[in-house]
Amino acid sequence: MKSSHSNANRHGNAEVSYTSAFTKFVYAVFILNVLGGLLLLVGLLAGWFSVDGDRMSDGTYRLGLVFDSEEVGEDIGETMNAASNLTETAKSASSLETHDGVIKQIDLETQQLILVSEGADVLAHVTDATEFDGDGLANLTDLTVGDEVRLTVQQKNDRLFVVKVKEEVDEAVQ
Repeated sequence: MKSSHSNANRHGNAEVSYTSAFTKFVYAVFILNVLGGLLLLVGLLAGWFSVDGDRMSDGTYRLGLVFDSEEVGEDIGETMNAASNLTETAKSASSLETHDGVIKQIDLETQQLILVSEGADVLAHVTDATEFDGDGLANLTDLTVGDEVRLTVQQKNDRLFVVKVKEEVDEAVQ
């Protein structure tokens, strides 16, 4: 009796396993069909595919799908460039620091300034790419010693470069 019960369980489990595998297969085929349909739709909209057809002598139509590999290659290249640019932007943004403080010194010749932030001097280099944010701020000459500012800086090769200078109106800045 014990052995017939275990045989029934084995057959029952095998049937459940078979049904489960078949269900997974059906879902996988369904998902692949949906993805294929989406690819076809996107491909038609992006110009990767086009539909071409001829009318046959017996009145029927013959349709075909034309694949433009050059267009796909160009789109892949553009996507790769965009991804590379996004990666560089993310790396660059992740290395930004901000310092709130008072300008201690400005050197117009070397395009540097020293900011006292949290009791420490921060030496930073202003570049042509530096953004100035505040009333009347357009470049380094618009700043004066004693101005309260927020510097957004990026470190490269052991030097700090100013990405943005923002005029601070918050009186808590020291």
